[in-house]
Amino acid sequence: MKHAIVSLLSMVVVGCHLVEAAESVDETPPEPAESEEAKEEEPSELPLPRALAQRRAELDRREAEIEQAAVDLEAARSEVDEKLERLEARLEELKRVRDDIATKKQRKEVERLLQLVETAERMKPEAAARYLDEFDMETAKDILHGMKIRKAAEVISNMNPSRAAKMSRRFLMNGHPSPPSERESER
Repeated sequence: MKHAIVSLLSMVVVGCHLVEAAESVDETPPEPAESEEAKEEEPSELPLPRALAQRRAELDRREAEIEQAAVDLEAARSEVDEKLERLEARLEELKRVRDDIATKKQRKEVERLLQLVETAERMKPEAAARYLDEFDMETAKDILHGMKIRKAAEVISNMNPSRAAKMSRRFLMNGHPSPPSERESER
């Protein structure tokens, strides 16, 4: 690549010297009696400026292509940036929707749990104990946790003694997981 640039610069310098030489010669037509040697030199000199002009035109064309490619690249980059911004905005919107759905789901679960608590509180303790026996330990604990303490104590006192003991431990732990041995025995 360097060699090509050096060659090109050499040709440009030679061409400039030829142009200067041509300008410095007065514009009188050449004498009709030219030697054969002079005729032979003239045609060989003409192709060099013409070649330089062609090379210059080729370089100008390439430069224009490169400039257009740069413009196209910048336009593509802008388009990609715009799409990225739209996608990021859409992602944020989807995250908000997901959070809204999760919040609504949590609200529904809380409402459902409150209904279960209200139902259990309206029952007699014996019936509420049988009612809670139908639920898994975690849900039963949550229902008992939502009940008034006195009512929850009456319900626990009417439960199966083994389940009542486990429920009491969970109730006291306020939702903390039970040791692995207890979890296995609950299944």
